[in-house]
Amino acid sequence: MKKIFLPAIIFFLIVNAVHYPAAALELHEECVPPVKQFVLYLESYDFGGGVNKIVLHTKKPVFEKQIAVKDFEIEWGRGTRTVQDAYLCDPNGLRLPLSAAADGAEFVAIELYCGPDENCNPFAGTMFFGSKEIIKIEIENDEIGFSSKKCAGIVNHSASKFKIDEYTSSRMTLQYAYYLPGNPEAFRDSNIEVISDSEKIPLIIWFHAVGEGGKNPYVPLFGQRAVNLAEEKIQSYFENGAAVLVPLSPTSWLETVELDAMGNKVWAPVDVFSKMDKLSVAVANAIDEKRTGGKNQVKEDEHPADSYYTVDVKELIDAFITKNPRIDTSRIYIGGCSAGGYMTLNMIFNYPDYFAAAFPVCAAYPDSRITDSNIEVLRRTPVWFVLSLADQTVNPETHTLKTFARIKAAADGTMPPDAGSEPDAHLTTFEKVIDLSNQYKGADGGAFEYDGHFSWIYVLNDRVSENGTSLFRWLSGCRLPQ
Repeated sequence: MKKIFLPAIIFFLIVNAVHYPAAALELHEECVPPVKQFVLYLESYDFGGGVNKIVLHTKKPVFEKQIAVKDFEIEWGRGTRTVQDAYLCDPNGLRLPLSAAADGAEFVAIELYCGPDENCNPFAGTMFFGSKEIIKIEIENDEIGFSSKKCAGIVNHSASKFKIDEYTSSRMTLQYAYYLPGNPEAFRDSNIEVISDSEKIPLIIWFHAVGEGGKNPYVPLFGQRAVNLAEEKIQSYFENGAAVLVPLSPTSWLETVELDAMGNKVWAPVDVFSKMDKLSVAVANAIDEKRTGGKNQVKEDEHPADSYYTVDVKELIDAFITKNPRIDTSRIYIGGCSAGGYMTLNMIFNYPDYFAAAFPVCAAYPDSRITDSNIEVLRRTPVWFVLSLADQTVNPETHTLKTFARIKAAADGTMPPDAGSEPDAHLTTFEKVIDLSNQYKGADGGAFEYDGHFSWIYVLNDRVSENGTSLFRWLSGCRLPQ
């Protein structure tokens, strides 16, 4: 089977190489391109966001016989795109029937191939520094006299459900995307003093992975398909729906409160940095040996743990809840993947008994940095861990599996924590991560296999369950004690 693996060097290299910013990002439910401009149709895939259609507006009517796939040239950043179909359409990209197309049209739709083996992401920027702009895109077709670099906007129905806002603390400004079910404005009226329990809704907080940080709050919605949290399949588990909050890290949640010798904030480690950790530790200890005779030697497992963003994110959450009084504070759920899984655990440890439940996915939180008191917090917090045993980025054995075993050991009395009831702790493991859409195949014709780190694919497609109960069904039943 064909596989994609993330080499360690990816954390230091640019994700999509260097792109040339072309236009500011705007997402719409509908968008009609002006003359000599085009609109991108962005779809959410398990491998990230991808543009699968472009609608362009010609200056004068063109006819179906003038439209041929081979005549379109699409420059996409530093590459090109594969055109699969082209046809006359209405202003919103719907194919015109033959009767209407006979008179010609000024709008043309171009359908593009999207897959894990082609760069179809329109977002500009590099890892940790995502831009608010899109990459340079140029469309040419000499046969119909069209040439344009002007993108009028991006269409995505799912993402258009989300609003973008920001919160400013005493230290920084954090952007975030959010979704509110129903009619949010009806519950913001200053005359409303009491909202009944039957009208209240839970809040799901999702923390993105390491590659989605930066300046673009839409990127976390597509990087791991977090838009699905606002879709009917997941929303239906909650009686009145659920609010969704997706904070954006300016860099990465892994950035910690500790400083190195140069005054830079140290990043919490994940296994991909293990070789560099060993090298940096060896260098530091060699310098210390020379300066102090070895009085301040560093051990390889002595890593920082608390995220630099901890306090500011908690303030953002509090401010968001204050702004949206319909949210039930006894049903605040928190989850995330990779660096976001680390942030999930980080928030639980720093604010015990605040969150009703948690679902860390391929969490990049080394068990060596989790104390027995942290385990106690996990014992009394309903938690559902998810991972793939094929994960080569965050080693399950040194992270989640070891932590989960300690939670169970504490429950079995083989550790000396305070006595308590059996913890509501769950663990779902997958042997590998395969394509769930059946659209992509490996070289042998079998299911396409993604990088083993991508276990969030199962979570955000609602494919995680235990004894017939799905993760989100379980989540909907979790509530803080009154």
